[in-house]
Amino acid sequence: MTGAGVVVRELEPSEWRAFRDVRLHALRSEPGLFFSSHDAESALGETEWRRRVRNPNGQMFGVFDGERLVGITGVITARDDPSGESAMLIASYLLPEYRGRGLSRLLYEARLAWVRERPRYRRVVVSHRRSNEPSRRAIGRFGFAPVATVSTTWPDGSTDDELQYAMAVAELGSRTEHAAGTALVDATDDDFAAMLRGDGVLPGGLRVPPGGIDEPAVLHHVRAILAGLREHGYPGGHWIVAAGGEAVGLIGFKHPPSPDGEVEIGYGIAAARRRRGHATRGVALALDAARRDPSIRAVVAETTAGNTPSQRALARNGFARAGMRFDPDDGELVVWRIVLAPS
Repeated sequence: MTGAGVVVRELEPSEWRAFRDVRLHALRSEPGLFFSSHDAESALGETEWRRRVRNPNGQMFGVFDGERLVGITGVITARDDPSGESAMLIASYLLPEYRGRGLSRLLYEARLAWVRERPRYRRVVVSHRRSNEPSRRAIGRFGFAPVATVSTTWPDGSTDDELQYAMAVAELGSRTEHAAGTALVDATDDDFAAMLRGDGVLPGGLRVPPGGIDEPAVLHHVRAILAGLREHGYPGGHWIVAAGGEAVGLIGFKHPPSPDGEVEIGYGIAAARRRRGHATRGVALALDAARRDPSIRAVVAETTAGNTPSQRALARNGFARAGMRFDPDDGELVVWRIVLAPS
């Protein structure tokens, strides 16, 4: 798999030295993010490094810029599942100068493709240290659901939660293949005018899916929200969720950030394009945008009590339930909230 000149591929056992060097660099430079230490692994010999690169229960991948190995990642059979049916994603690391380029998508796609090709796996698991925000965002974009929180003492001697996630292999095709290509495009009033006219193509060239993006009443409401943001002088803040050349949904802030840095988001995916991971990916991208705005410190959202898909999209992106409230029109609403860490 490739991206912007960078290639991710399976490593060969003969490449064990390059793999070892990057792995030891990762353990030395980030001692609090992995489950092993530099001291423990620096003593390993060639036989063990070769076994780690490839064996019947696992495969390591290399991230190459030309001939240079600039990152690693891997997948193994989870040791805590006696059935052998769980694959665990492990050991991701990119050199600092290669971060922030969206390469984590390639790391996930390569490993998940490897898992899909092996029928013995029914489940994929992954975890990260709570403070590792980039890992949380990457995991959320691929639709993993949180399953457990474990207090852990890390090799650097500090204590922090390990957040664990899982996904059924049967769900991989529908989520990862569609959601990975999801992006946000700034919405304009002209876009809403075209949607309300029933145009098949929006001014920027995105196609409208069968049945449209949403009901006219909803489009009028969201158009008014966008106008309100502009009246308050807030730039951006509302987007079209785009995938495969289509406008598959809408997402955005309902108001400018409050004085204490809180903003509420709302979103919706076209009926014909649901259950493909677009909501989860759209929320992740909206949170990325919020993190880039220094005036935003927290994001809230509301879902109806029975809207399980929307609740999953929020939970996968790190939102936590913050309470309930009653709305005369919508009934019982679940309030969700996430406090942002800087990007």
